[in-house]
Amino acid sequence: MKVNIKNTKNTMDINLQVKHKNKTRELTKVACMAALICVASFVYIPLPFTEARISLMPFMVELVGLILSPVQAGVSILVYLIIGILGLPVFAGVGGLGKILGPSGGYYWGFVPAAVAVSLCKGKKYNCVRYILVCIFVGITIMYVPGAIQMKHQLHLPWMAVLIKSVFPFIALDIVKAVAAGIIAKPIQAALHNMEE
Repeated sequence: MKVNIKNTKNTMDINLQVKHKNKTRELTKVACMAALICVASFVYIPLPFTEARISLMPFMVELVGLILSPVQAGVSILVYLIIGILGLPVFAGVGGLGKILGPSGGYYWGFVPAAVAVSLCKGKKYNCVRYILVCIFVGITIMYVPGAIQMKHQLHLPWMAVLIKSVFPFIALDIVKAVAAGIIAKPIQAALHNMEE
C-alpha cells in the first residue's frame, strides 16, 4: 500500500494555515473587544450620593458575552482589567488596583464571570428575546452581587443603604442597556461572520 507523502504533507500544511488563520481571527476579536471596552469606560456619569457611576460598562460586558465565545469573552474582560490595574484610567476615568479594591470595585470583579455566563447562556443561534433575558437575569445579576457585597464590606452599611447606593439607581438604565446589547449583537455577529469568509 503506497502512501502519497506529498499529498499528506500538503494537507497538513493547509490544516496548519487554517488553524493559524483562525487563531489570528480569535485574537483579533478579543483585542478589538478589549479596546472597545477601554474606550467605553470613558463614558460615565458620577452620582453625588454613591461611589458607583452610571457607565456603559454593563452594556459592553453583556455585548462581549453575546458576541464572543465564553473563553474569548473572559480573556477580553481580563485584558481590560489588567490594563486598568496597570494604571491606565479605564475604570471610569481612574486606573490602578485601588479602584477595584475600593467601594465600587466589586462591579469590576463581576465583569469576567458575567461575560462568561452570558456567553454560556445565550444559546447557539441568535434569539433577541433570549439574548435580552440572559443579559438582564444573568449578566446584570452577576455584576451587581459582587458590587453590592464589596460596597457593604467597604462602607459598613446596612443592606438597604447598600441597595440604595449600588442597585436601585442603576437597574432601570441597565435593563435598557441589556435590551440594546441584545438588539445590537445581531448586526455585529453578522459583520464578524462576513469578515471571516
